[in-house]
Amino acid sequence: MRNILRFMCALLAVMMVLSGCGESEKKVEKEKEKPTEVETTEAPEQEMSLPDLAEYVQARTVTISVETTDGGESTGSGFFIDGDGTLVTSYHVIDAANSISVEIQDGAKYEVEKIVDFSELYDVAVLKLDVSGNDYLKMCEKEIRTGEAAYAVGSSLGFLNGTFSDGIISNTSRKVGMIQCVQTTAAISSGNSGGPLVNAYGEVIGINAFSYQGGENLNLAVKMDALDKLTMDKNWGISQYREWYKKEINRSYKVWNYTDKAFELSKVNTYQHVTGQTCFGSDYDWDFLDGDFETIVDGYHDDYGVFFYEYDVSEFDAYTEYLNSIGFTYQESNDYSEGISYFYENEFTGHCVDIFVMDGDQYIIIEPYCN
Repeated sequence: MRNILRFMCALLAVMMVLSGCGESEKKVEKEKEKPTEVETTEAPEQEMSLPDLAEYVQARTVTISVETTDGGESTGSGFFIDGDGTLVTSYHVIDAANSISVEIQDGAKYEVEKIVDFSELYDVAVLKLDVSGNDYLKMCEKEIRTGEAAYAVGSSLGFLNGTFSDGIISNTSRKVGMIQCVQTTAAISSGNSGGPLVNAYGEVIGINAFSYQGGENLNLAVKMDALDKLTMDKNWGISQYREWYKKEINRSYKVWNYTDKAFELSKVNTYQHVTGQTCFGSDYDWDFLDGDFETIVDGYHDDYGVFFYEYDVSEFDAYTEYLNSIGFTYQESNDYSEGISYFYENEFTGHCVDIFVMDGDQYIIIEPYCN
């Protein structure tokens, strides 16, 4: 076995400008009056004029204000997907949230009732407000094509609510890590993250998220099939999310790093984010194999180097697929009396991952290290 070095597993060199983490001076307010019911939630069957389209989408788009666990504030966007107060946004908009409030078009504000589900890996979140009869957007069910018109709505810079910008679809399939995106020339900026990218019918074709750093009119929206990655069964209150965040996320192994307005994949252990499984134990090195397995420390600890999970072949396959997608290639496997190690390396960075499946296929152990 290899000695453990602190895990800094380099994943991806693509630098993305983070949208939606701009600071906001707005303070969280308690719920105001319910929104008035709208006449219809159906998208029109023909293209709308730009003024009508802007009004239609703006009525269904919201501003999301977040106070974070470290005392900071950030603002992003979101949009309703049904008439019962369910809305979609980017995960990085609510990342590290201590409280979340939503402002709808008429200025009324609501505290988020539930975080229905989220995925940091796919950068998508679903929230629930205690409202009903709200207007909402429909999803585009047709195949989109390069060159089609596209329109973005969101709270640019965190305070220019309902900003409407137009452009075209530049490419229908761009990939960031494991996220499938639509590339568009429709302008987005800090505060737009989580807002809708729509077609000329007002149907959602993506969730505004990133811009290429150093580029011009190179913007990305996460495809709506990212919602298929969610089970929609968390239904956490903000206190439950806060407890989970402090326990599992507020450490050095986040899926994404947000530094210098860059959006890039993290360089550390991401097994549990890919598989959804919680780390149940960790240790400094492999000496536990020669002793008592029960002596490992419960949970994930930054200063430890090997991390333990229950083994599942489908999760193993998902993780190796993820490693391949971010530049790691399979090198070799070694048989030991206790199990089999599978080695993956990123030849451009020298970072490696040892995936050890214990004999009997009960446990899997992840060791990130550097050559």
